[in-house]
Parts: sequence; structure tokens; C-alpha cells
Amino acid sequence: MTQFFKYFYVTICVLMFLTNQLNAQKTLAGYVYRTSDCASGGNDYYFFKEGKVVIAFAVAGSIYGANATMGSWRKEANRVIITKHYEKTTKPAPDAKVLMVAADTQYDKYVAYTRFFSDENESELLDLSFFEEGQGCESREKHAKQSAQAFFQSCLRVAENQRLYPFASKRLLTKSELRKYKLKELRIMHHELLASYGYLFQEEQWRKYFSQRGIYGNLVDVEAFMTSTERQNLALLKTLLN
Repeated sequence: MTQFFKYFYVTICVLMFLTNQLNAQKTLAGYVYRTSDCASGGNDYYFFKEGKVVIAFAVAGSIYGANATMGSWRKEANRVIITKHYEKTTKPAPDAKVLMVAADTQYDKYVAYTRFFSDENESELLDLSFFEEGQGCESREKHAKQSAQAFFQSCLRVAENQRLYPFASKRLLTKSELRKYKLKELRIMHHELLASYGYLFQEEQWRKYFSQRGIYGNLVDVEAFMTSTERQNLALLKTLLN
């Protein structure tokens, strides 16, 4: 009988643990925990199912600059342990010139790059009570993002709605379908892939073309931001244009 109660107790403990884990998923997945309403902005944490989290620097809820960090999360009581996996952001180009010296020095041109973290050293502890009590500038609200990876990629783009050919970022293109387009249209399609990540064009006509559409850039290399699909489409378009 004692053995029976022992197994019964262990079973109950396991069920409680699994229930707590499930509740933790329900509590965080689909929510964003914001610090961007604080004085100079801050990180916003977007939680997704399967334990994924996307961290983006923002000011008053608006993502600022091309940056995003992908990580995983697990909840323990009223805190969340976030493990960072990789970050995509920018750094000054090798030949960049200083435009302004301040707390965050500004340069005339940048390059995109990917930084990978080690699981042991790059973790962050988030105390949920600060967000849920609503006493400071932190806040918590629902978000409608469906895919962590898709949202992560959108954080890197400076333009999306202004594009004429957004499908070039969503699927692989073929030579047969591209032959239907005029040469001018293919050039725009090619350049849009770069401009969507803030590419700095050398040609005045393209800088003017995109600035008229509210798209500006200061990156001389955006390859690290692009998806595999975009890189393949860019190469195909370049072949057709040459």
C-alpha cells in the first residue's frame, strides 16, 4: 500500500509539473513584454509557441533600426529565463566616416552582420512582475504575430508596403516567369530586394527613386540580413540583367 501511494504521489507531481509548463506556454506565447515606452526606448520581447522569443529594440513600440535577436525561453515561477541564440544587426563599414560623436556614435555607412551566442554565457532574466503590475514604463499586451521567424525577418526590413514586387522575398522565382517582365521592371525588382534592408545605392537615380517612396538606406552590405530565398532570387535577377 505504501508503494502504491509513493507511485501515486510521483504521478501527481509529474502531472502538476506538466500542467505548470503548459500554463506557462499559454501565459507567455502570443504576448509582447515592452520596455520601449521607457525614456530612451528599450527592448521589446515577443513570445511565441514552442519556446521561441524575438527581441527587438524599439521606441514607444516602434522598432528602431535594423536589429533583432532570436532566442528561446522558459518560465520559472514569475520570471522568464531567455537564452539568446543569434542576433542580426549592423556595424560601421571598414571605411565608414564618423558623422556625429555621442553616446552612440553615428557613421555614414554600415554593414549587416550576424552574431552568434553561446548558450552558457548569453542568458537574460526577465522579472514578469514589473510588466504585470504596471507601476513603471514596462507593459504587457497581446501581439498578433504568427511566426517567430517571419517576424524576426520583418524587424530587419526598413520597407515592405512600399514595394511593387514583395513576392520576390516570399518564394523562389523562375527564369520563365521573369521573362514576362520588362527590363526596367526586373531592375526595380532586383533593387527592391536590396532597398528593403536599407541598402545605400551609389547611383543617384536609385537613391532618388527609393527616397520618393520613403525608403532610405545607409548599409553598403545587406547580405547577412537576406534570406536564402532572397539571395537566390537576387542572383537570378542579376544574371538576367547582365
